Amino acid sequence: VSGSPDGSIRHRYEIPVQLNDGITTGSIYPDLTDPDKFTTFQEEVIRQEYGRLESLLILKDRKLVVEEYYYGFDREKIHNTHSCTKSIVSLLAGKAMTDHGRAEVEQAILSFFPALNIPEPEKVGKISLKHVLTMSAGFSSDESYFSLGQDNIPEFILSLALESEPGEKFRYNSECPYLLGSIINALTGKTVDDYAREKLFDPLGIDEVEWTYAPASSGGLPDTGGGLYMKSRDMAKFGQCYLDGGRWQDAQIIPESWVSDYQSPHVHVKDRYYYGYHWWVMTYLRIPELGVEETMYLPYAHGFRGQHVFVMPAIQSVVTITANGGYEGVDYLSI
Repeated sequence: VSGSPDGSIRHRYEIPVQLNDGITTGSIYPDLTDPDKFTTFQEEVIRQEYGRLESLLILKDRKLVVEEYYYGFDREKIHNTHSCTKSIVSLLAGKAMTDHGRAEVEQAILSFFPALNIPEPEKVGKISLKHVLTMSAGFSSDESYFSLGQDNIPEFILSLALESEPGEKFRYNSECPYLLGSIINALTGKTVDDYAREKLFDPLGIDEVEWTYAPASSGGLPDTGGGLYMKSRDMAKFGQCYLDGGRWQDAQIIPESWVSDYQSPHVHVKDRYYYGYHWWVMTYLRIPELGVEETMYLPYAHGFRGQHVFVMPAIQSVVTITANGGYEGVDYLSI
């Protein structure tokens, strides 16, 4: 970024730096039909016309072709992913359940916690794993982070009064990812942060993350609803792994069948927005030729204040955005 004699902002594109982190870099210019529009877009980002972005990364055909940071952020700084944490934890839960032969989504959630003392087991007994994965378990729409501070998280959550019958309504909440974290712990005997480091972060070459935790008096468990901090390049790696069916380089990190199911829209939210297994899914029309329309699905992880990882199978791209866009986030549709 530089200033011009008239005081306006000018952007100068640079090919992302090649590091020893498993990401191959390249130029975006072979994929641009109008380089001037790309420059103009970057200058609009700097002027905050889309909200306050703090990083923008684009992977195209497995190459990092855009890596931009704004307002003091750089590739070495970790960023709060907020509810993108949910998407990462759900894939970890899928791996844990597949590895332990418990990947059937119609099974009752209580089957993972047979020793719990639940006041109304017949009611919560209707909650399936799929209900939890799709945020349709019947919990309140208010995100009760208080759940994380309980001595027995699954017992506390499954003792809450339900707002609706399981499977009846989509209600965004943090109880569902807390339950997924508890499932990981029940199956593996490990906390989510330890399991994530072993099964996801280490294989992806991610060596620096941070979590927020519950108070030590209630076990000090990691916040699986929105407490993960990562570098932008590492968020992009996660998106590429997802795009490639759970593979990173030559290793299958997450079971391919599980990732494939995640990319499907399971619950309609509103308009063209759906919810998958802790992933949002947006639909759009693709017109490959005159008179032909195809409905396409774009899965993405979404976090408060504008954190996003968009996975675009149709054009083999991953777009990662971190931001501090206030309550409304950023105008990602215009981006």
